[in-house]
Amino acid sequence: MTGLTRFVCVLCLLFSVTANGIPFAAANQSVAPNLVIIFADDMGYGDVGVYGATEFATPNLDQLAAEGIQFTDFHVAESVCTASRVGLMTGSYPARVGLGGAIGPANPKGIHPDEYLLPELLRDAGYATACIGKWHLGDQHKFLPLQNGFDEFYGLPYSNDMWPYHPKHARFPPLPLMENNAVVNANLLASDQDVLTKSYTEKAVNFIQRHHDQRFFLYLAHNMPHVPLGVSPKFRGQSNSGMYADVIQEIDWSVGSVLAALDEYGIAENTWVIFTSDNGPWLVYGDHAGSAGPFRSGKHTIFEGGFRVPCLMRWPSVIPAGTSSDVMISTMDILPTVAAVVGQPLPSDRVIDGHNVLPVMTHDASAESPWDAYYYFKNDLHAVRSGRWKLTLPHDSYHVSQVGQGGQPGINDKVKVSLALYDLHKDPSEAEDVAEAHPQIVKRLSSLVDDFQSDLKQNSRPVGTVDKPVHLTIPHSANQSIVLSHSLDEVPPSPWRTPYGVWAAEDKYLRGKETPSEHHGASAKGYAEFTDGVFEYQVRFHGGHRHTLGINATKGHLFHIDFKPDEIRIVKNDLDKDGPDRSKVLATSPAETRPGQWVPVRVAIHGDRVSVSIAESTVTARHDYIARRKGSFNLYVGGDAIDFRAFRLISHD
Repeated sequence: MTGLTRFVCVLCLLFSVTANGIPFAAANQSVAPNLVIIFADDMGYGDVGVYGATEFATPNLDQLAAEGIQFTDFHVAESVCTASRVGLMTGSYPARVGLGGAIGPANPKGIHPDEYLLPELLRDAGYATACIGKWHLGDQHKFLPLQNGFDEFYGLPYSNDMWPYHPKHARFPPLPLMENNAVVNANLLASDQDVLTKSYTEKAVNFIQRHHDQRFFLYLAHNMPHVPLGVSPKFRGQSNSGMYADVIQEIDWSVGSVLAALDEYGIAENTWVIFTSDNGPWLVYGDHAGSAGPFRSGKHTIFEGGFRVPCLMRWPSVIPAGTSSDVMISTMDILPTVAAVVGQPLPSDRVIDGHNVLPVMTHDASAESPWDAYYYFKNDLHAVRSGRWKLTLPHDSYHVSQVGQGGQPGINDKVKVSLALYDLHKDPSEAEDVAEAHPQIVKRLSSLVDDFQSDLKQNSRPVGTVDKPVHLTIPHSANQSIVLSHSLDEVPPSPWRTPYGVWAAEDKYLRGKETPSEHHGASAKGYAEFTDGVFEYQVRFHGGHRHTLGINATKGHLFHIDFKPDEIRIVKNDLDKDGPDRSKVLATSPAETRPGQWVPVRVAIHGDRVSVSIAESTVTARHDYIARRKGSFNLYVGGDAIDFRAFRLISHD
């Protein structure tokens, strides 16, 4: 396209309106573009070649920058998962809609049905819409993508670390993969996470193939590079710079695949592509985290390293190629800008914090930032920015005192942040407090804080809620209840008993081992009556020994599961027999656990069927004994020490 043609097209979008005030794009449907938003997770400012990455290559992202515009002062609404997505989808601060932070599985909160989200706006404008990847605006039915403007959904309902294999938090249920409103894989394993980027990309390309002859909105929200990292075999080791670099190079391949599909169907010229990230890098994960470039700190903080992210846009018929902008804009600007471009009115009964930034996108030399920006974390206001000046307010902040390695987190301390003023033009790394030299600026920014908090109180909107949230991957009924729950950071009290062996509380876990003078192992017995239910806990082996979970009737044993570092066995106990015929092995499976490493155990009983998993191994068995009423259970340790933590029994009776 010639410069003159692009200039005329931009003038039409900026200034032309129809008689009823609707922008030109609505009157001339051929101008309104397809929209593709590629949203990475925890990808830092410095994780793209054109932003300074040197340890890995991102040729497709670099090409996207060369063919469009690169933003160097692009911000998210909040530096954490859910809240960032709220800002993107609603055009409003998460604090305004009451949904900050990161919500977990079966949370009663989610996006309110009355919010007018970006996919709803585009569907009302005649677009086909698809969400592929991470959602994280609530996992209850009314919060899911299909109930909020998307025609299709394939991906995870929340973060990929909210699963039983989390290195620190053992109480997450199995991680579900969903298609539309259905769970299609109820228990993702590490091997499944390895192919998420690949499968999402294939789904995205397929969506473009099916809808290339109509206007569409593709929201491709990668789970990567959020921990736990996963990368397909094709890219594993390809970067020669570690797993994080491999993951970024696969994301770059994904971007290239989407752009190639647009080219294949001849629709690239009028497709607006946006690539960005939900927040800065999660630095506590060390070599499994990215780079914030020259900026201070990262995810979970209000410093620039948490809020300022890479952003590249390409729309060949409108955005000049090879341009860059240092004008501050935000993910919250995308909704109102899209509304203006496609000619779809926004609701007039609410405050939308974002702005139409089309002049900035089209590299209008006179365009200025529309923002006085407010930095929130979990609905608390911690900083304000106006132009070059940023004022941090007193608050507690995360500070990484020790980085992790190999997927294990390091140490995040809480530190006091004082009132401080930074000149971001001279000091983008926020290293020098200049508050004393500029008291009038401190006063002006402080008044902005007071005014905005007053506005928020008057113009906030309700968060969505449900009364009885349920887990997507745990069978549930009206009578579901947690029968027993114990962190096992101490020897559990009644209704537990520990009649044999040595049980001792260590550092937030319980260690069991047999007494040398005895001929049987250590046993901890819990009492609970139920028929159907789920046992969940974590275990750590220290050698070749075994532990057993025995399930008992009110009188006598029913069946038990033997867990060894390399094997699972489900064994029936015949109540009517003694001697060698009393036990019968129902099922076995190889297992793979590492000494000294915590692994999750899950035993789900439903009718005459039991499903058992440890680490990434699963085995099932059926027998009428399994369906009988249960009255107690045993945790048994055979041999030397075995550790347990985070136990719970959920009844589904």
